[in-house]
Amino acid sequence: MLKNIPKSKDFFSQHPKITKPQPKITSTRKEEDVFTVYNQSIENYFNSVKKTTAVYLQSVTDLQEKIIDSWQKSMNSAITLQKKFAHGSNTSIKVPDATIKLINNLAAKEDKTQALQNKILLSSIEVIRQNIKCFNDNLITFTELNRKIVQSGSSQVKMPQIRPPELKSTLLEFRRMIQDVQVRPTPKSKRR
Repeated sequence: MLKNIPKSKDFFSQHPKITKPQPKITSTRKEEDVFTVYNQSIENYFNSVKKTTAVYLQSVTDLQEKIIDSWQKSMNSAITLQKKFAHGSNTSIKVPDATIKLINNLAAKEDKTQALQNKILLSSIEVIRQNIKCFNDNLITFTELNRKIVQSGSSQVKMPQIRPPELKSTLLEFRRMIQDVQVRPTPKSKRR
């Protein structure tokens, strides 16, 4: 068994800039239709997702900054240690010009690679953003088109009205039909 494990702190107490998502309080009325209830539940869901997404993004950003800071400190520490060792052992630390030129060229190429990678990533994100905008614009257009189709056709379509006696006879007929239906239980497999 594991002992002396510290209890993890609440994420929100570690990050004071981020607030814990609070559930949206809605009043329920009896006269609400199914579409209103469904729409409210969808709104609550997306409000919660938007709040947690901000928390995730902030967490990832904080983690990335800590990793980069730690990486930089460890590189600086290694260089400092090597420098002290070289000076302490009276080792020659002269580097040929060709080696210095090679190191500078590699560093410059790394910088160019990093800049190119960032441009590609940012361009990809911008393309995704534009595609989402196009989708949203088209969604609004198609929703409006469908609304007009429903509006023009709804005046000609009437829902049948079922009176209680007809409903009762239909339910009795259904009950007679399913009386003879038997559901067989699935056979249980034998254990060996």
